[in-house]
This record gives sequence, structure tokens and C-alpha cells, in this order.
Amino acid sequence: MALTGPTGALSCNSRTEAQIKQLINGATGDKENSKRLTQVRTGLVEKHCRGCHSDFGLKANQSERQKDEAVLRFLLSQDGWIYPGDPEAGLLHTRTWGTGPERIMPADGRELLANDPGYKSVLEALDSLVAQMRAPAIPVR
Repeated sequence: MALTGPTGALSCNSRTEAQIKQLINGATGDKENSKRLTQVRTGLVEKHCRGCHSDFGLKANQSERQKDEAVLRFLLSQDGWIYPGDPEAGLLHTRTWGTGPERIMPADGRELLANDPGYKSVLEALDSLVAQMRAPAIPVR
């Protein structure tokens, strides 16, 4: 028996490289999700996250597609950040929208949500991207 969707979502220590690759291929193989991923990378990660947290696997010599895949690989590798098919369950959603007990990110996130329609649009694209993802089949142990 295999679980899929939010109930089958794994923490970063449990998601295999093959499962991450399957999620990346699904996201980048769909034209609309590929556009959403690029929007998330350029409008959220590169603008608001990269400087404080990490490089997200981004390198100067990468193509746009390689940058998108690197960012998604990084996000999927973090414990609890994304649960494919259930955008509101992930820490990335609660931190960027400011709906969880943790501090909103970025630090000026409340101001961005209130005053920058483009920022809110990027977060909506992120939610749509995650909602369209399908978790790979995970064997029950």
C-alpha cells in the first residue's frame, strides 16, 4: 500500500533524492507550474530570502531552468517546508503569509502583504505551485 498527497508527505530526512526529482520533474514539466516556479524564485527567493538564509543552490553560471530546479530542490529538502498538494500545511506558507506562531518572513512581510500586490501575487503563485504538486508514492512501513 502507498500513500500520496499530504498524508504521504515526508520530512527532509525521509524524502529520497528520487522522490525530490519526481516532484521537480512534475513541477517543471507543467508549463503553468514552471511559470509559477520562476515567479517564486525571482519574486520571493532571490528578492527576499536568499540574502539572509542561504544561496538556495543558486549559482551564477546556471540557466534559468537550472536555477528554478535548484530552488525547488532546496525547498523540498527542508523539513516541513512543503507538503505537496497541501500548501497551507507547510512551514513555507505559514511563515510567508504570517499565519503560524513563528515570526513572519521576510521581516517586512506584513508590510509587503499590505502594500505590495506583486508580493501577494508571488505568494499566491507559491500556493498554486504546491497545490498542483503530487507527492510520490511512499511505501508504508
